[in-house]
Amino acid sequence: MPAIIELGKVATGEQLKTIGVIGDNTASPVSFLKPMREGGLEKLGIKLTMDEIFTPPLADATSVVQKLRSTRPEAVLFIPTNIPDAKLVLEKMHEMGLGRGRIPMIGNGAPMGAPEMLHVVGKDLMEGVLIIIANWTQKGQEKLIADFKKRTGEPWMTQDSLCSYGDMWIFKEALEKAGAADRKKVAEAIRVMDTKDGPAKYYPGGRIKFEENGRRAGAGIMIIQWQNGEPVTVYPTDIALAKPVWPKK
Repeated sequence: MPAIIELGKVATGEQLKTIGVIGDNTASPVSFLKPMREGGLEKLGIKLTMDEIFTPPLADATSVVQKLRSTRPEAVLFIPTNIPDAKLVLEKMHEMGLGRGRIPMIGNGAPMGAPEMLHVVGKDLMEGVLIIIANWTQKGQEKLIADFKKRTGEPWMTQDSLCSYGDMWIFKEALEKAGAADRKKVAEAIRVMDTKDGPAKYYPGGRIKFEENGRRAGAGIMIIQWQNGEPVTVYPTDIALAKPVWPKK
């Protein structure tokens, strides 16, 4: 959430004060939203104006969007786990005049940025949707993106493709440092790796170093936004490929 607050300030110059939640009751959304519901938003000075939980599949999104229209939060955490539910909510928002970024919708995870969202949900409905994500394409990767699109025929490079490409560079560097194709030596080279070169340019933060628990040290998040039929990086601003679109108050 601090990243979302910062993004809102960058786009509007003002502090985000109210937010709504729309999510289903499956494990991933519940886990993601739990710390925010249990005081996280309050600590950030954000008031939760609506908290709508539904059981998928969603048959009709009318009541959900009516609550959104009546409470009118400045932004909405929108965490569904399947494309049909996302489509229903976004269709109803468009119908009620709230779509295309009029109220910023903030999703989570790579599936919200997948090409399938464009094919199934559509360009107009996805316009303006923001997504919190671990990795996405960034400034300086333009040639890689163009090469990937040409060779694969995919409309853009997703988190899965970019991370897989970066992972190969990690293995390359570890193999070279290990000096042998020995799994134990390569694993040890990865454990002690600490670089801002090579594979680091394929991950946010620009550094590859692993903690004892195997997590990447200093790993941050990125925010992408659907603009003109494609999800593009808008945060962090120093590596963004586009400026965020956020409605003025």
